This record gives sequence, structure tokens and C-alpha cells, in this order.
Amino acid sequence: MHRIKKQLLSRISFIAAVILAANLLPVSAMAVEEYGYNEATASGRPYNGTNYVAITDMIFSGVFVTDDVSADGDGYLSSPNAGTYTTVNGTHFVLKGADRDWYQVDYDAVYTDIPLKEPVVITKAEPILTITAERVVEEGAAFTVTVSIDNHFSYMDGLPEASQMMISVDHAVQKPGTTVERVDNQYTATFIATDDQAVKQMTVSANVSEQAINYRQLATPVQQTVQVQHPVAFSAVDAAIAKAEALDPSLFQDFSAVEKAIKAVDRDSQDQEATNAMARAIEEALAQLTYKAADYSAVEAAVNRAKALKAEEYQDFSAVEAALQAVVYGLDIRSQEEVDRMAQAIEAAIAGLEKATSTTTSTETATQTTTTTTSTTTAVSPKTSDPANIGLYALLLAVAGVGAVAMMAARRQSRRHTR
Repeated sequence: MHRIKKQLLSRISFIAAVILAANLLPVSAMAVEEYGYNEATASGRPYNGTNYVAITDMIFSGVFVTDDVSADGDGYLSSPNAGTYTTVNGTHFVLKGADRDWYQVDYDAVYTDIPLKEPVVITKAEPILTITAERVVEEGAAFTVTVSIDNHFSYMDGLPEASQMMISVDHAVQKPGTTVERVDNQYTATFIATDDQAVKQMTVSANVSEQAINYRQLATPVQQTVQVQHPVAFSAVDAAIAKAEALDPSLFQDFSAVEKAIKAVDRDSQDQEATNAMARAIEEALAQLTYKAADYSAVEAAVNRAKALKAEEYQDFSAVEAALQAVVYGLDIRSQEEVDRMAQAIEAAIAGLEKATSTTTSTETATQTTTTTTSTTTAVSPKTSDPANIGLYALLLAVAGVGAVAMMAARRQSRRHTR
């Protein structure tokens, strides 16, 4: 680049001016006090996969230091990667400033290793991540997670290495023997889902590690939910049905609710919660069952028989009364045998009753026999079944015998005196 000024035209020849004007390249050999030096100003930016920066102020050597002239142009850093740069290559310069008309520059000329007035900083880009994974995974099964960096800027060499992409899944483990693999802008990892019945879903997380050169780590990882599908277990349903089948429907007032709940079981269900609800329906129907009342008809018949009797007509009525007091009402059919035993106890007590008997007549007859002097002591014979009457009978026989002997002796004595 060279400057053409009126002062020079007045001092040097036209030919010299033409020669100087033809020199378009910077003249670094000129004295510093007369000419400037190469220096550029460029702005930093986030990483975008290119090494381009905009030069906003290029100062050329070969410019009088007092002149107002500089240039804007295209700058190219030594690498597209994020980092700090102190030099830049430049081209496509366009002059600017009040004195720009006095200078010329080759638009297509390339200036290399231009010192930068201030270092240019290319910051790490914020990655735009997309997770691709199966929405539903069976428990214990292997599944693949793919993470894509969408803002790759068509520059695959600037993407993080496979080891710099962090992919994780809670309630899952990375398949043994595998690592994260990268193909272009896609990162893939294989995991094994949990077999824990309590886990209903897993969360996939993806982020770039701090070691990545051109992409910064996100403050919050990108996440996606994966549902865990467990084989539907009918164990609770089967247990409830077994309880129902162990019961005798005839013992209950109404068994239809249980039968209806069992009939509603869907063995093709793929929803564990719905299957659990089936089991709960059966259990609730069982809990609402009411046993039939025990049959007290035999008890009532026995009680009525007992109440029809007069206690004073029997020697001891206490066994009947005790059996009546032992009756417990309100028992259900499960206690039918106990209820039947109550009736049997009353009947047995009634069967054991003995009629009350009187001994007055026998006593009066015995007294009359002992005071009379006649031989007509024919007292009513006592019942042989009464031990007290048997003794009395023996005594009467003895007295009668003695009397007879005495009478016979008296008669003999009378005959002797008569003779």
C-alpha cells in the first residue's frame, strides 16, 4: 500500500510518484516515524465450526502515521477450535477513514500472521443435544440410547470425542464390555434395564464433559424418560381367588359379589396396576362377606319343653335350669355344633329328672300297728324299692311274731288251770 499526497507531488517527479503508487504491498522498511506497521483488531465469538473472524480495523505498514486510514476485512484463525489467538490471517480488505482515497490495497491479497491488537477468544459453544431412546423397555432387557449434537456446524472434527460425551440412565447399568461409540455427530451407548418391580420408569441423562474442546458442559443435563415394563404378575389375584375357593359359599348370606369379582379377572392384562386392582376387588368382596346365623330350632324346642315342666314335681330340677342358663344366642353357622350341644344338654337334663315321692302313709300305718293289741296288723306293705320302708317292715314282722308267741303261751296256761 502507498499514499499519494500533494506535498510529494511538489517535491518529486511524476515518474517517482507513479512508481510509488504502483507498490501495493506494505513497505516495512520505511522509517517507523513516517509509516505505520501491520496490526489487526478482531472480535471474539462462540465456536461455530469455522476459523473465520471479522477484522474490524487493519493498520498497514506503509501508511503515514498522521493519516486516517485503516481497513476492514476477513480474518482466518489458525484453527476452528475454541481458544485464544494472538495472530490472524487477513484478506478482502476494504479501506476506510478520511485519507482512504490516497491509498490502494489489493482486495485478494492475503496477509499472514498479522499481530492482533488484543487476543481473540473463541468461546465454547453450548451444545444442542437430542436423546433418542425407546419409550418403553422391558425389565432386564438391553436397550440403546443415542445422543446427537445438533449444532455440529458440519464440522465433525470439532465435535467432542466419544469419551467426552456423558450418557447415563438411572436404574440401569451400562452393558458390560461396551463403551460410548461415536459416528459423526451421534453418540451411542447400550444399557441393561432394572428388574426391580418397584421401578416404573428410568431417566436418561446426557451432557458434554468439561474436557470437550469446543462445547461447554451444560448446567443441567438433557433428559428423557423411559418407561419400564414389568411382566404382569397375577400372584395377588391368584392368592385372592384361592382364599375364595377355600370357602363354602353355603355358609354365607350372599356370595355373589365374590363370584362377580373373580369373573371380572382379565388374564390378558398388560397393566400391573389394573391387575392389582382385580386382586383388591376380590379381597374387598371377601371382607364384606357375612356368615349365616346358626340354626337354634333344636334349642328353642328343648327350651320350650323345659319351660312346660313344673320344678316342684321333681326331686331335683337344677340340672335343667343350668342347661337353660348355658344357652348362648347370636352365634353364626360356624358354631352350629356348639348350638346343637346346647339343645342336647337341655334334653339330657330333662331325661334325668325324677318325680318327687311322699312317705306319710307308711309312717302312720307303722305307728297304728305298734299300739294295737289285736292281731289285725295288716299294714300296707311298703315299697320294696324304699330302703327305709324295708327296715320298718322287718320290725313289724318281729313284733307280730313275739305277740303270737305270747298269745299261744297264755292259752296253754289257761287250759292247765281249767283242768
